[in-house]
Amino acid sequence: MSEHTTLELMQALYEVLPANQQPIINPKARALLSRIVGINISKERYNEIRSGLIDQGLIEIGMGHGGTIARTKEIPPDSIATPIQITSEINLYKPTIEYIEKVFRDHEGLIEENFIIEDTSAGGPATGKWERPDITLISSRYYKYTNHRSIDIYSFEVKTQSSCDLTAVYEAHEQGLQTHYPYVVWSIPIGEPDKTKLTQMIDSAQRNEVGLILLRNRLEDSEIIVSATRRNPKHATIERFIEDRISSASQQAIADWHKGEN
Repeated sequence: MSEHTTLELMQALYEVLPANQQPIINPKARALLSRIVGINISKERYNEIRSGLIDQGLIEIGMGHGGTIARTKEIPPDSIATPIQITSEINLYKPTIEYIEKVFRDHEGLIEENFIIEDTSAGGPATGKWERPDITLISSRYYKYTNHRSIDIYSFEVKTQSSCDLTAVYEAHEQGLQTHYPYVVWSIPIGEPDKTKLTQMIDSAQRNEVGLILLRNRLEDSEIIVSATRRNPKHATIERFIEDRISSASQQAIADWHKGEN
């Protein structure tokens, strides 16, 4: 049984708390923490972990039988002395990109020189509620004997351990109307996901032909639980997506892939 650091346990405790700042009693929080990390957390160890989050201003205590804890309503980013990496989806974009570059790319057999990846969480117009992927990967392959170049767009909807639910699959499915391979990236920093939720996520991903990735702290331990089924958006849709979501530098790089082929 592996030992978890205090920071990892602080991270896990923060994740089990409701994102809407609703308080839960300490016995329940300790039980949830024990379940997610796969070991029994003693009261003394729990109090130490809880105190670390309180000291950083990440949670607050309240009244109730056994006492309650809840996420604080507003956390100024600069006030966190020791970062908890999963306090928001934004903190997961960098490790997700690293995973795609170091692990996912090789798994998919993508050619490095024709490979672009960008944070697209804030890029382009907000044309639809779920149309903006958090991360986008564009790859290309040229077939010299048929004089044909294919472009594949992978979209990634990133979720923290506590925020991931079936809505994430529906978001990814919507993004798949503009991309070829839509994925949900579910961060599981330590421990294992809730078995019931995982079963539901897998079933929904398979029915919607959406990929599901479990992102671990050790990138090499991450898992592709469900592979996305390739979509076939129209060329005009792909053009519009690249124009709306991708940086001008990357647009030029994509255009350069075609030079000298005709």
